[in-house]
Amino acid sequence: MANTEAAHAFFYSDGGFYNRRTPEAFCDGKFFSYSTCIAKKAKTKDGNNILLLSKNKFSSTTSKHIAALKYACYWQIIELPQNYDRIDFVNDEVLKSLYDGLKYAAEQKLTLKQNREEFNYNYETLQSLTNIVGFTVDRKLLRKYKSTYERINNPEELAKLKAREKAAEKRQHQKLQKQLKKWVNTYNIMQLAQLAYDGKNFEEKAALKKYINPQNDLSFVWFDGDVVRTSQGITMNRAEVEKLLQLWQIGKIKTGMKVGIYTIIEIAADFVRIGCHKIPMQNINVLVEITNNQQQEAA
Repeated sequence: MANTEAAHAFFYSDGGFYNRRTPEAFCDGKFFSYSTCIAKKAKTKDGNNILLLSKNKFSSTTSKHIAALKYACYWQIIELPQNYDRIDFVNDEVLKSLYDGLKYAAEQKLTLKQNREEFNYNYETLQSLTNIVGFTVDRKLLRKYKSTYERINNPEELAKLKAREKAAEKRQHQKLQKQLKKWVNTYNIMQLAQLAYDGKNFEEKAALKKYINPQNDLSFVWFDGDVVRTSQGITMNRAEVEKLLQLWQIGKIKTGMKVGIYTIIEIAADFVRIGCHKIPMQNINVLVEITNNQQQEAA
């Protein structure tokens, strides 16, 4: 049976349909694509017919089944999240997915169209389900987000929200640039790299990386206790690296030499390429200085 025929038969025939050789089937008011229930006839609390339809497409064939059902349906349609291989819409699963989606969307930047659409879908779908037999929606949650819903769907309020957010972003940017300037004037390149690649604050890390590595083509190295770490997540023994730095000072490091499992590929005026690491000379000079100072203190 063709997709269109099966969809029309689902709404207009009294019986069911099943054929092992085709992926679609329907019975007892439910339409299946392969083994998943993608549509179900339901009732509103005032007695009207309504179609619950899967929001999830799963495959190209299932997408065609859903499209055919939409075309054939003459009732109101509510698109719901559905899990693969479910033989029915599990009301608790549906509600949990919508609750989680609503809460998550509310925490995002609602000045962005995609986030507003996601928020609206979850909120409006939950509102619709308050009138569907078998669903008990948390109305307290809807009341909690009602003002947010009204605000982002009011053009004037949305414009104010965007203006406030833009102003807040400007203040945050200025604060970040001030902090960046302070770091640059206080720390050497090794310390800046450690903050950029080991720090916790994402925005601060991004600003530092952009400052010290604008082309995203450099690797950085720093001392961390008894080991040396790189911005590519490699760890080496500190004592071994310090021996190499001593050789570096007396001009004994040449291209082709091994550094652990890596080979020194290139020594340029402003960087040294060791394997996949392109380490800026400024970083190496800091490591040399720290090593020298420690040796002097030990003496």
